[in-house]
Order: sequence, then C-alpha cells, then structure tokens
Amino acid sequence: MESGATSQPEPDGGARRSGADIPPSVLSILASKAGGTPRVSLRQEDSDGAPLIDPGSDERRSIPQGRGSYQILGEVARGGMGVVLRGHDVDLGRDVAMKVLAKELADRPEVVRRFVEEAQIGGQLQHPGVVPVYELGLMADQRPYFTMKLVKGRTLSALLRARRSVEEGRARFLSIFESVCQTVAYAHSKGVIHRDLKPANVMVGAFGEVQVVDWGLAKVLAGGGVADEVRAKEERRTVIETVRSGPGSGEADSRLGAVMGTPAYMPPEQALGELDRVDERSDVFSLGAILCEILTGLPPYVAGEKERIVVLAARALLEPARERIEACRADPELQGLCLECLAPAPAVRPRNAGEVAERVHEHLARLEQRAHDAELAAERERVQAAELRRRQRLTLALGATVVLSVVAVGATLRSMERQRDAQRLERLAAARQALDDAQGQVVALQEEGRHGEALEVARAAQSLVSGGEVRDPAIEERAQRLLAQASARVAEQERQRDLARRNAALLAQCEELRMQQIEANFGFSPADLTEQLDATYAQAFLEYGIDPADEDLPATMETLRTSGIALDAALAFDDWASIRRRIHQGNTYEVESITALAFDLDPDPLRTRMRRALLLDDREALLGLARSGDLKDMPPSTIWVLSQGLTWFGEEEHAFRVVRDGVRIHPGDFLLNVRIADLHLARDQNRAALPYLEVARALRPHNGAVHGLLGDAYANVGNKPAAARAYLEASRLRPDYDRVWRFAGWNAMLAGDFEAAVAAYDRAIERFPNDDEWRFERDLARAFAGRLELSELADRVAAGERGYDPVRATWALVVHPEPAQRDPLRALHLLGPILESGQPGPPWLIAALAHLRLGAPDEALRCLDQAGLVPSEDSILPGFERALRAWAHHERGETGRAREELERAESGLAPLFQDGEDEWAGSVMFRMLEEVRGRVGD
Repeated sequence: MESGATSQPEPDGGARRSGADIPPSVLSILASKAGGTPRVSLRQEDSDGAPLIDPGSDERRSIPQGRGSYQILGEVARGGMGVVLRGHDVDLGRDVAMKVLAKELADRPEVVRRFVEEAQIGGQLQHPGVVPVYELGLMADQRPYFTMKLVKGRTLSALLRARRSVEEGRARFLSIFESVCQTVAYAHSKGVIHRDLKPANVMVGAFGEVQVVDWGLAKVLAGGGVADEVRAKEERRTVIETVRSGPGSGEADSRLGAVMGTPAYMPPEQALGELDRVDERSDVFSLGAILCEILTGLPPYVAGEKERIVVLAARALLEPARERIEACRADPELQGLCLECLAPAPAVRPRNAGEVAERVHEHLARLEQRAHDAELAAERERVQAAELRRRQRLTLALGATVVLSVVAVGATLRSMERQRDAQRLERLAAARQALDDAQGQVVALQEEGRHGEALEVARAAQSLVSGGEVRDPAIEERAQRLLAQASARVAEQERQRDLARRNAALLAQCEELRMQQIEANFGFSPADLTEQLDATYAQAFLEYGIDPADEDLPATMETLRTSGIALDAALAFDDWASIRRRIHQGNTYEVESITALAFDLDPDPLRTRMRRALLLDDREALLGLARSGDLKDMPPSTIWVLSQGLTWFGEEEHAFRVVRDGVRIHPGDFLLNVRIADLHLARDQNRAALPYLEVARALRPHNGAVHGLLGDAYANVGNKPAAARAYLEASRLRPDYDRVWRFAGWNAMLAGDFEAAVAAYDRAIERFPNDDEWRFERDLARAFAGRLELSELADRVAAGERGYDPVRATWALVVHPEPAQRDPLRALHLLGPILESGQPGPPWLIAALAHLRLGAPDEALRCLDQAGLVPSEDSILPGFERALRAWAHHERGETGRAREELERAESGLAPLFQDGEDEWAGSVMFRMLEEVRGRVGD
C-alpha cells in the first residue's frame, strides 16, 4: 500500500521508555506473526490548530497502563482538572488528545466521577459536532485518562475577534452558529446539557467542520428537564448513561449555591447556583449569548467599574445587551430570537436547542431564497434589456426600409401607419412589463410585511398605466385590482396593529389590577381599593369595547372571541368576579353576570369546574381542584383565581400551596412570583420571599411595587444596603408610594448613604409635613450628614419634643462617625430613665458602647448581660453585641477571650455580609465592627 508522506517512528523508538512493564504494541505483535505489516502514513495536515504549549512537559514520561503504542509528545492545554497531552498512536499512525486527571485530584471520588462522566458523555454522543472519545484507561500511576480526536482549527472566539466589523462574514458565522445549535440539540435529545457554551468552546476546522468541545461541566438530566418531558412521550428512547445517572447522581453538581460555567454567557439560574433549575433552557440562554456576540461583537455581560460579571449574570442585568442587539443591523427576526434566548425567566426562552436550530435554519433559508430571487430578477432584467435592444435594432431596420420604400415606391402613408402601430405595440408591451414588475415587487414587499411600501409601488404602477399615451382597458383593470389589493392589505395590517394595541393594553391593565391586589397587603394602595378595582376593570373592558350592560353584548363578545386573547379575557373576568364577590360578600347577580362572560369565552372543562365551584360556594369541589394534580394544565391566571377563591373560603394553607406549585410549573410568570413572595412575607418568611422577588424584578425591572417589596424583605433580613437601594428605586418609580420614602431614608441612613437618606426624608415630609417622627428621623440623617450638630438634636430630645426618640438619639451620640460629635456621658444621661425599667433590649447595647467609650469595660459587660438579645440570622444586633464583648474583654486584658468573641461576632454577621463587605463599607455598624477589629487586633 502506498502513502504520500514520511513514515512514523517505530513502536520502540522516540519518547517511549523501555521496560518490562510496557507491553509491546499490537502492530509489533502482528508483525512478528505475519512477517512484517504495512505501515501507512498519510500526508499530515497543518497542525497549527493544536500547538504544543510545553513540548518538554514532565507529563511526557507518563505511561498509559497496558498500552505500548502511545508516544507522549507534550502538553496541548492545562486546566483545573488536569492536563491535555498530545499523543501519537503508533499502531494507527494518528495523533490524539489525551486528557489526564491531575495527580492532586486523583484521590477525590467526586472529581473522578466527573472526569469519567465527561469521557462517557463524549463516548456516547455520536455526532459530527462532538469530539469523539476513543478510549478510557489508567496511567501507570493509576490516574484515569481518556483519548479523543485531536481537534485542529481555530475557536469561534478567535474568528470573531479577527473581524474588522460586526457585519463582516455574518452569514458565515450564522452558519457556524446553526451547526452549534444542531450539535447541542442532539445532546439535548440524549438528555445532556453542556452548561458552558461559549465561542471559546466552539472549534472551526480548516474545511468548515464545526465541533462543540469541553464537555467537562456537562450534566445528564435524570428527570424533569424539557428534553425529558418530550422523551417521556416516546415509547422507545435512547439516553446517555454515566456513572452519575443512577442513585446519587446529583451528588456533586446539583448542590444549591455552586456556580459553574463562564459568567459572561451564563443564565441567571446558573449564576445564582440554583443548579436544580438548570436544564436545556439554560443552554439556550448561552446559545443566545453566543448569538449576541456574533451580532454585536460583545457577550451579554461586560464587566464594568462597579459590578463583577457574575453579579451582572445573577441579577440578569441585560438592558445594555438588549440595547446593543436592537441597535445592530441584523434582521428583526434574528434580533427577536436572540432576545428570546436571553430572557431572564427560563420559561420564556425556546424550550431547547432544537427550536433555536430550526429558527436559525429558517432564517438562513430565507436569506438564500432572497439571494436566489435577486439573481433571477437580475437575469430577467438582462433578458429584457437584450430584447429591447433587439427591438430597437429591428425598428431602425424597419425605418431604413420605410425610407427606401418611400424613395422607391412612394408608399409613405402606409409605412408611417405601420410604424405607429409598432410603437403602440411596444408601449403596450412596456406597460405590461412594468405592471408585471410592479406586481412582483408588491408581492415581495408584502411577504416581508412592508405593506405600506407595497401600496406605494401599486399606486405608482396604476398612475403609470392610466397616465400613458397608449391606454388599454385590460392593463388598467389589472393595475386597479393590484392597487385595491395592496390598499386592503394596508387596512388589514392597521386593523391588526390596532387590535394588538388594544389587546396589549387590556392585558397590561389586568396584570396591573392583580398587582394592585398584592400591593394592598403592604400599604401601597388605598383602603377602598376593592371598589376601585371593580370600577377600573369595568373601565378597561369598556375601553376595549365590552360593556356587560350592553343589549348588543353577543356581537361585541364575538369581537373579543376572535381577538386572540379570549382565554386571557375570560381569566380577567374570573378575577373581576372574585373582586365583586368580596364587595358583595358572596355571589350576587353582579358576580354571576361577569362569570357568565367567562363561561361564554372559555368552555375549558377544568376552568368550568372551578367557576361552578365558586358560584355554588362549593368548598370541597374547589379543594378537590387544588389537590387533584390538575395544576399542570392550568395557565398562571387560572392558578391565581383558584388561590383567590381558596382564600375567600379561608383555606389560606391550600392557597399558599397552589401558588407555590404554580410557580414551579410557570417559573417565568411575573404575578405568580410576586404572589408567592407576598404570601411568604405575610408569614414573616423574608429569606424565602427574596428569590421570587428577584425573579419578578428581572421580569419587570420598572415595577415600583416589586422594588418596594424587595426593600421590605431585605430590610427584614438585615441587609440594609440592599434594602436602601430597593426602596430608593421604588420611590423613584412610584413617588405615590408614601411609605417607601420613609423606609428609603431609614435604610439609606443605616447603610451609610446619609445624603440619600436626607433627600428621601425631605420628599416624605413634603407629603406629610406634620409627621413629628419623620421630622426627627430627618434631623438624625442630617446630623450624620454633617448638616446639624448632634448636640442640638440631643437638646430637642431632652426637651421632650414630640416624636424625638431618645434611644435612636443616644445611638447617634455614641456611634457618630465624627469623634467630635460623640457624647457618651450625655447618652447615658438620656438613657437613664429607660434603663431603670430593667427591660432588656437595644438600649443596653448603646449604654455598653457608651461605657466602653468612657473606658469602663466592666460596666459595659454588665450592660451587655442585661441586653438579653436572642441570636437571629435576620438581625445585626446579636453580632454587634459579640463585637462589644470582644472590645470589653480586650480592655480587661483578656486577649484570648476577646479574639474568641470577635470570631463569634464575625461568624454571626457573615450572613448579612454575604454580598460582600463592600456593600456595608459606609454603614455606621460596619465602621464600629472595623473599630473593634482594630482594637482587638492590636
């Protein structure tokens, strides 16, 4: 057998070491039996795509156990789990990549399981877009390794960086992206998600081959993922099985709080460490991030001066990316796909990579069809131009003949008539051709949805045909029909736009009305809200064109029935009926009339049962719906109405469970997330409410009520900086929320942003000038901001001025950032009457700090013993008490005890500083902790 390149080294040469423990290669054994074997060496392709980073690596001395045919040539790459070596299989004459687990990780079972799973996934994903795994084995030192195809080429990341502009080569990059989507779609069909999709993990070969690499973070879905839902409906299915597919499969990678992947391309659920929520839709987000970089030149998240990328990803701060995508020159359908993939809520994204691949393929097919159509149009123009030239030559020839005929035979009049006839026929042909071209343009523009431009083309064609020197009734009739059809399309488009606007307005109003029902629980809405909601619902439907009192209601209901939002309208009627039920304290004609409209629009059996149970006051039937497992078939609005009905019957626990399960079914629904957070807050479960409120904020970043509820939750768990930001944003978005101005001021002051606190209190007092307590809190903020002498504030407290709180005033006297403003003796004097009562509480902490400032640690410890604070993760005070004890023991010379108490203080305060101590850097409490650290450290 002949070959076209140089021979490879012999099995016993090169980098191999001799020794009895190294078995001979298969080729050498066969050679001894067959008297020699052929050695084929194909021409070697350029290997620039896989250069050696360390040809002299110590790993070259590594020996695969039981294999004598591998030569180790050096390192290709090195990562957190181990090293990738470039090897040469002498028997087959090919280079391979050999991934070997790092020595320091080889004894960790969870790492070994992940390493083996990566090999098993690569071995079972049989697709051209996945790098094939050849073999799994052990090195001589018992470290696992696996060999795979040596990928040669350039990464998509490098190709994108090499562009001179974001438009350059866009069609090629979209074709590469389609191949990536198809590869990931295949993995999803096998129950595998990648979890680290990014341009750097896409290799593009010299011949256009595209491969998705680095499956080290891949996960096999055991159940519950999108792909699993689809596969469950199939009688037979092929899935990937690995060492973690069986019992205990979620041990290493499904722990809450573990963040894995690349933040710049990471969905929020992955950035938050909520790996139990990571499924195919998470990969879809990363595909959208790759598409974002193709279209705009940057990934969705770019680090700024203030925020780390992982923080941006966790909070789904995508507004800059959205602006870049909408500003790029890509087709709207491509922009829309990218934005859908990057939706913060997983439920809003395409279900899996297959859907993304299909839409990208359709887009590329349309581009190809447009190019083909343009080529055909150009060819038609060339043919028409040639025909026109031929006619012109014929006309000239005929003209010459006519002249000769006149000279020869004198038949001038007859020749002129023939010439006029020929010219008339040419003009008619030109008119027909112009009308044909116009009709083609109109159809093409209408297919692209550009109906206004199509109408202008039709008008121009009709004007050209009717205003010409030569008239033809048939051509004019065709032009008139074209104009009428284009006008009808424009009218229909406008009708659809108007309907879409009305639909969107009604749905937005209905959502806002449900949101107001939640706001009412927290003082964001007036006391007579229920009657206002009833009137607003009536007005919203009246503006849409639906008046329940209208005698011609069936006709208007038919309009709503064909509007495309019949189900949403029916669910809005359900909610409206529940509001009227509260107003009239039961089912009355007013309730029944609204429910009848819902029955008319929505005949669904499940919701029919719910409506009937509510009308008949059938508690058991409603509870049956809540227990029956039918929630999975209910849209979010139905779950909302069901929970409201259960609350009406006093079944709060069942209402809570229904909403909780509803959020699991519809994780991207704004109202259900706010509703479950509302119920958690009502139960004083503030930490449980926070994740749902963060999702709601990501879905509706301009909703002031959500920011207000976030402020409540963060304030109640002790995170004052986050609470201050949320309250200030709520006050900016909804200045009519009176309560948030005060809360914004107080939490901003605790967080150390004194100027923001003063501004918030100023706004609050503008609205409520006679609130004495707010005036006191503003003076307190002004004192911390340096606008008011603290002694003046203390004088007002001593004078018994109404609303001026001695406890908070004395707190300021001992913790003020400016030592000159502090007055611990006066603080103790003002606290005297309060301490004499002997009641435990924060005043004793203030007294203890005052004694420490005065150099009396024994008195400070006595006060701390009196404080009687209960340890709580939601309060800063127990940790602050430990810090003061550390200070007191340090002053008494008890260094070991002081350090022990300081460690306890820092441990107790750690949950409050989980977003980073920088969040608290300006706060008075954190400055106090730093002061204690400095003293005890000395």
